[in-house]
Amino acid sequence: MGYESNFTEKIYDNVYGFIYLTKEEKELLSTPYFQRLNHIRQLGLAYFVFPGAVHTRFSHSLGVLHIAEKMFQQLKKTGYIEKNSEIIDKHHKILRLAALLHDIGHYPISHTIEASYRECSYIIDRHCPNDALINEFNGEYPENTNIAIGKKFKQCLNSNNLNDLFFYDKSFQEYDDIYHHENLAGRIIRNKKFSELLQNKFKIDEDDIEIICSLINGKGIKREYYVLSKIIKSNLDADQIDYMIRDTKNTGISVNIDVDFIINNMMLVKKTDRYYIAYSYKAISAIEQFLLSKYYWYSNILYYEKSYIINFVARRLYSYLLNYSTNMKYSNIKKIEGIINNPEEFVFFNDSYFWNQIENILNNKEFPDVIKRLAKMLINKTFPKLIKEKSFEEKINNAGLQNLGIHYQASIDAKETFNYIKNSFKEAFKAQKNLVPIPINRQIVNVKTNSLGEFYGKSSKDPLTEEDQELKRRESYINDDNIYITYDKNDISVITHNKFKQNQLFGLFYTEKGTPKSINIYRLYDFSEI
Repeated sequence: MGYESNFTEKIYDNVYGFIYLTKEEKELLSTPYFQRLNHIRQLGLAYFVFPGAVHTRFSHSLGVLHIAEKMFQQLKKTGYIEKNSEIIDKHHKILRLAALLHDIGHYPISHTIEASYRECSYIIDRHCPNDALINEFNGEYPENTNIAIGKKFKQCLNSNNLNDLFFYDKSFQEYDDIYHHENLAGRIIRNKKFSELLQNKFKIDEDDIEIICSLINGKGIKREYYVLSKIIKSNLDADQIDYMIRDTKNTGISVNIDVDFIINNMMLVKKTDRYYIAYSYKAISAIEQFLLSKYYWYSNILYYEKSYIINFVARRLYSYLLNYSTNMKYSNIKKIEGIINNPEEFVFFNDSYFWNQIENILNNKEFPDVIKRLAKMLINKTFPKLIKEKSFEEKINNAGLQNLGIHYQASIDAKETFNYIKNSFKEAFKAQKNLVPIPINRQIVNVKTNSLGEFYGKSSKDPLTEEDQELKRRESYINDDNIYITYDKNDISVITHNKFKQNQLFGLFYTEKGTPKSINIYRLYDFSEI
């Protein structure tokens, strides 16, 4: 009968209707670890702009479970890697747990506060007061080191100039992954209390716990779980399908994703010595629509000018608190890990915790006026005025730059163009305290253009030993996030291969060189009336 015979419980979802669960899964939903997600909004503060966007990480996790189940059932129909029923049932259970728990490590206000921890990670984990950062180099330090950038960042956070307050250097990433929500998910799942709960309730062992964590973060995937890992984490996974359907439904943004058609055209194809998830060529149009929907999701929800700036302000306020507040209960990873041991306490690390910090800012005299001003902006739900917005493609219009007060040097290497303009853009308004430039650079469709042969190293001119070839093959399939298309069930092609780009809509997402296009936007906000 299979593991699905255990689906004796159900819960109603506003997107898919009834979602069916095992008794143990429903009990898992009632634990403080999982209930915490009921108090974390999926889209951060986007509900300031889209009133219906109050859905939570809890409902999203259920949605991912629902989509992952449909994908798994389709793969079973195509002969899930010729495994026996006992192994298939174990894989089924592991997949469902990974789907349910993939967001268990999310922070309050979702990605907004996560970004605060990540940009402050180097400073808060070394417990360095502002002046102590410089001492590691005896008063001298290279300009582009994390020490220098960290010192500048901390000083800028304490500035009355909003231009300085919104400073961020992407090269400041030494401890970036420590605070990634998938990393925190692993820490929660491996925590003794939670791990024992999972092992006792679901009859799994410590190795299975590690497999669940690897499926969530996409690292260290065991060969036999490679196919399952792509259901949880890839460029066409259960997570993306659900959040695009759920987010657009709750914001009112109209998109059309034919999920059933895409899933019903899933199949397993064996290439060389391993299996891949591929889609019938008949699903190309539906996958194109999925990618277009992803573009609309980014541009009309995530990067909509008001929802983006309100989340950016919240992020920078929290970064200030991490560096300067003396009352931060969750001020670094060690403190967070300590509180994870107490689920009845950890459950309150949610959106309400963030708003309590904002209340503390307003009621405490120690905070500077500019921080209080931004906190009042959130409380009063007021937005800065968008003065200018300019989008840039690969070929940058010099006249457009001059309109923004930037003098572009055409001789600069193309690879440095974005960073040059970003820095010039900020420099042009540095002296004006209330005019804040915000650059955005985001890749929308991150599907590689490599052919399968290139993945395997067959096209490489470098002589590789047989052992090196195997290592390269292993690394390639583990890190491979491509969407594959099949015509004859015996071969697969990368969906961005030339034969698809020539006659399909995929060309919309790629440059003439075959690299994915990015959203490059430069916005200028006026905070003078805030």
